[in-house]
Amino acid sequence: MVGVTASALIGVLHPLLSKLYTLLGGEYGRLKGVRREISFLHDELRSMNTALEVASHLEEPSTQMKEWMHQVRELSYDVEDCIDYFMHYLGENENCDGIIRKTSRRLKALRVLHRIASQIVELKERAMQVSDRQRRYEIEAVVADSSSSTIDPRLPALFEEANRLVGIDVPRNELVEWLIGDTDLVKQLYRVASIVGFGGLGKTTLAIQVYQSIKSQYDCTAFVSVSRNPNISKILTDLLWQVLDTSNPRSKYQKQRIKGIREDLEFKILQEYHHLVRIIREYLQDKRYFIIIDDIWSKQAWEFIQYRERLIWRWIAKGFINKQQGQSLEETGERCFNELMNRNMIQQVDIDYSGAPRACRVHDIMLDLIINISTEENFVTLVSDTNFSTSPRTIRRISLQGKCEDITWPDTSSLTHVRSLSVYDTFNHMPPLQDLQFLRALDLQDWHDMEDDCAYMENVGVLHQLRYLSLGRSNINEIPKQIGKLKNLQTLDLRTCTKLKELPATVTELRQLVRLFVWSGVKFPQGISKMKSLQELSKFDGSSNSADVVLELGELTRLRRLRVGWHPNGPVTDEEQAFPGLCSRRNFFII
Repeated sequence: MVGVTASALIGVLHPLLSKLYTLLGGEYGRLKGVRREISFLHDELRSMNTALEVASHLEEPSTQMKEWMHQVRELSYDVEDCIDYFMHYLGENENCDGIIRKTSRRLKALRVLHRIASQIVELKERAMQVSDRQRRYEIEAVVADSSSSTIDPRLPALFEEANRLVGIDVPRNELVEWLIGDTDLVKQLYRVASIVGFGGLGKTTLAIQVYQSIKSQYDCTAFVSVSRNPNISKILTDLLWQVLDTSNPRSKYQKQRIKGIREDLEFKILQEYHHLVRIIREYLQDKRYFIIIDDIWSKQAWEFIQYRERLIWRWIAKGFINKQQGQSLEETGERCFNELMNRNMIQQVDIDYSGAPRACRVHDIMLDLIINISTEENFVTLVSDTNFSTSPRTIRRISLQGKCEDITWPDTSSLTHVRSLSVYDTFNHMPPLQDLQFLRALDLQDWHDMEDDCAYMENVGVLHQLRYLSLGRSNINEIPKQIGKLKNLQTLDLRTCTKLKELPATVTELRQLVRLFVWSGVKFPQGISKMKSLQELSKFDGSSNSADVVLELGELTRLRRLRVGWHPNGPVTDEEQAFPGLCSRRNFFII
């Protein structure tokens, strides 16, 4: 198990070593006294990285090795936070215009830089202590004999394809016969079958085979997966979408009815649990349907499905993906995702038009393993009830899950080094943003309590290290002007903010933004041509924006993917007219 932990820790150290190398070779290292300390940190961490590469081959580490690796990881995180803070203030000072303003900012920054220099000295002392402790207790990474460890032969069977599973034909045929066979049971109004057993037995595989065998014999069908932390409204919404997609309406009334329900779903009119239940019941009342609800643990147990692109973008923002020669970060992330699929650590849920996986989930046994390792390694802090228990370890990542109507957060100092915050479901009391100055990823896509005025986001400008921001599924109608202060932001996801009508002018200051997603009809400010890093934009509404703004898109030289909507009476109605330079580019797609 140490091999996995050591490899993950190497992934943390590599980008940090790159940052330290940049500091040593750039203007930052000119400050007296700091360059020497940074050079020492670089050399010490590089030596630790070499030791970790040897340790990555171990199977069972000693207690001393585990503790040493924990100290190296925490030291690495603190060094990176300090360096990022250091680079931010120096960069902010250099970007000032005017001698008086620049001098004023420099004097103000000197006090901050003095404090940062003291922190670097303290980190140097910690690095020396970690290195001395390794030598004092003779913590050595001795490569274990690979022949002494074996893999549980039952584990690969958990993810075998159906056609390679032994004994599935009999239970599948039995269930099919029971559901549609010529028996008295067929005359019943409805039938419910349960497949029960412990995790990894093959229940889902059996259910999929039954579903594929007889789904064509029903008016509409749905297959939804659920697990431990439910979002009932989302599951019911997914179920309703599938029922509509598999229906074959014949009359004009049926087609109009389906169209009306689709529009209500798209514009978030149907969100409440009781409304969804009522619509589903009414729609299925006169139909023959087949619905499978997979992976139920209890009445409260439902599963959250992760979408591939969203997952990769968050990996990049959190620093989990290191740039490989000849590959972009997205390509490296895709390779990591595919490797997890090939190793059966994640399971495919849906595919796109090209056959590539759109979403994934984790098997229950694998989920238990991930949670245990994450807790042991202090990788993430899970909050799923009203009590937030403090830990002597520094909190690095927070995942808020379930319905927590009230929660008491600890003092500010315990949240200072949080790197990511993800919210799933209902939380009335969120940690203050001003306490999360080192946050890299803020995912509020599944937070259902965000106010229309977006009061929680008022202080978003203090998140100088933020790379990923998702406000999907929220009711906000305005983006705060402070959004322009997020100089490191790479992904801004507003695609399901249906009440949002326009973006603030400050959004054009996001010069590192790579991906921007908005709801149809959003008005863009003039000056978007300054967002030179933008590679993907969806959805740009040509009828809601001026001709000048439309033409500015042609100046985005890195833009590779554009989802656009046109209106016959809009200012511009033709791609060639709007994007004379874009359409001729290689590897450029307009959807």
